[in-house]
Formats: sequence, structure tokens, C-alpha cells
Amino acid sequence: MKNRILTVVFFLISLNVFSQDTLKNEIGITIGGFPSSPCTINVLPYFETWNVYNAGYFDKYLIGVFGINYTKSENNYFYGGNSSFYEEKIYYNGNIGEKDIYLSLMFNFGYNYINQLDFKLYSRVYGGATFLFVQGYDCFYPAYHITILGLKYGEKWCMNVELGIGILGVLNIGLNYKF
Repeated sequence: MKNRILTVVFFLISLNVFSQDTLKNEIGITIGGFPSSPCTINVLPYFETWNVYNAGYFDKYLIGVFGINYTKSENNYFYGGNSSFYEEKIYYNGNIGEKDIYLSLMFNFGYNYINQLDFKLYSRVYGGATFLFVQGYDCFYPAYHITILGLKYGEKWCMNVELGIGILGVLNIGLNYKF
């Protein structure tokens, strides 16, 4: 719960970085599927992995990535912003379970290939840091995500679908509000 609150606080503080122009600002939520990270790069939401510590298999369940985004358009093609993401991974070895929590704080920059009032085709690059919280072990490492292709539809309220690689996963869907 503390990590989720930190995600929201970072996001709200960072909103003051940009000025407000009509329909140039956008706030949204994102849910990522098939998440991956530098610690475990996998495409399937469930898989077995060899555990070197006790020489046996254990199960991993990837819960998914939840994110909050803010972007501001500088012109019809370029935009930038910041994002906060939360991810959980649960490991089971027999009946013993352990949960890893990942909190990512990143900036993003994008380019619109097509920029109509109600339709956008774009690519985006994220960069920042991910903080890993595990029982008795906390660390951070560089984080990235590249949205290879994104589609956004809607005028004031819009939906988006993104395909990419990196810490946010292969497939992301979201809901955004322009103001």
C-alpha cells in the first residue's frame, strides 16, 4: 500500500512541471499485460523457473503493470511527460510464497505519426529508474520501455493500445483524459 501511495504522490507532484494549454495536456491510466523486467524477461504470464538456491523448480505469477501517465504536447508531433508504474510478481515454491514489488518512475518522449483530433498513431520512449522491494532486500536499477506502435482514439476522453518492449510489457491498454 505504501508503494502505491508513493506512485500517486510522485505523479501528482510532477503535474506542476508543465503549463496548462487547452487539450495539450493529458492524464491517463495504463494496464500492461505480459510484463517483463531485467530480473525476469518472459512473455508468458505464468511459467516455471529453475531455482538455483534449492535446486528445484518454482512457479512465478506475473500480476501485471498498473501505471499513471501525464503528457503535454509541444506541437502536433512531439510530446513529453512523466509516468509512474507499479508491478507485483509472486513466486511459489511448494506452499511458500514471496512477493516482489516494482515501482518505476520514468520520463517519456513521443512522436505522433498521425495526429488528428480524435485519432493518433505514435511511438514513445520511456527512461527512468525501477525500485525493487523484496523481503530484506531493496535495490534500484535503470528502466526503459519502447512503445513501437501506439493507437489512440477519442477526442476529450480517449482509449489507447500500445505494443512495445521493456519494463511495461508487450501489450498496454489505457484510458486518457485531455484538458
